[in-house]
Amino acid sequence: MTTDTKQSYFKEAKYIDPGLPEYADNPLIAALPSIQSVNEVAALLSKRPKFDNKEIGLKGHIRVHAISRLTRDFFVPQTTHLVLEQKFSQLIRRSYLGRNPKTATFKRKLNQMRSTIQNQDLTSYVHNDANSNASSMAISGISGAGKSTATNLILNTYDKVIYHPDYQLLQVPWIKIDCPYDGSLSEFCESFFIALDKRLNTRYRDKYTAGRPTIGKLIADVADLCLIHAVGLIVVDEFQHMNLAKSGGEEKMINFLVTLVNVVEVSIVLIGTPKALRLFSNEFRQARRASGEGSIVWDRMAFDESWDDFLEELFQYQWLQSSTELDEQITRLLYDLSQGIPDIVVKLFCYAYLKV
Repeated sequence: MTTDTKQSYFKEAKYIDPGLPEYADNPLIAALPSIQSVNEVAALLSKRPKFDNKEIGLKGHIRVHAISRLTRDFFVPQTTHLVLEQKFSQLIRRSYLGRNPKTATFKRKLNQMRSTIQNQDLTSYVHNDANSNASSMAISGISGAGKSTATNLILNTYDKVIYHPDYQLLQVPWIKIDCPYDGSLSEFCESFFIALDKRLNTRYRDKYTAGRPTIGKLIADVADLCLIHAVGLIVVDEFQHMNLAKSGGEEKMINFLVTLVNVVEVSIVLIGTPKALRLFSNEFRQARRASGEGSIVWDRMAFDESWDDFLEELFQYQWLQSSTELDEQITRLLYDLSQGIPDIVVKLFCYAYLKV
């Protein structure tokens, strides 16, 4: 497979031993980072801001900028984050089990997949008989709970593009699509083209959206590009923004995602509010005749030791002449005010110091 993109822009594949026989001798898996242990993941995801005691003596209007580092560079991994990383790790690798450019059957299978995509009405046909290794899962939770932040941190531990010179292949291990507000399925496809263009310096959006193509054509083009660029995982964020009525109904969206998982063998992750995902996820699983990787309910932090540990980490960063000791009263107050949502408590913490 070849592309018009200048290959020199991208990192060249370096192959490692994946550690499992089913992953061995597959360049698309061997080019990925090594599978991380829980401790390695925790260290990889942790973020702490730069802190210098000398900055405590700076004037207030300058310290304001130092304090704001917490909103950008403070992240304490929780158990849910570690579980999510393990699931993403499996989803990406599993999607490549049936796509190995090193095998003699790879091109034939690729052509068969593309023929299926181009010859079927993908808005009405569900490929239940496909034998796919790819899978799917849903992440639901209230807004501001940290779903997107955690997802971005985990995804960015993988390369965005990998160039395989021996196979003239640009591999895209993952791609994340933010659903446009009140968006239709055609607008979602356009968002996919835009995201891929940014990755690969291509002009797929111009190529595939010119001339008012049908929704069936757009879906087929998205599926085809997933094959051409060996996309491993598609993360669909803010799924509650999708207007399924505008998309021609829930059935079309389900068939589209089922095609990606069952035929193209791309794993799918849906992220959104519980209300938006509850019914759709059930229908999606039934259409695939598989439970996939299930779902993660992203709840607020519990008022327990994990909350105490989080605050102890946070309270190490105080740009004040006289620091505040963390006690039981403050611990409870911050929980009541933030309802256990990390993003809110960090912002409250920063705001409180701006008022001192």
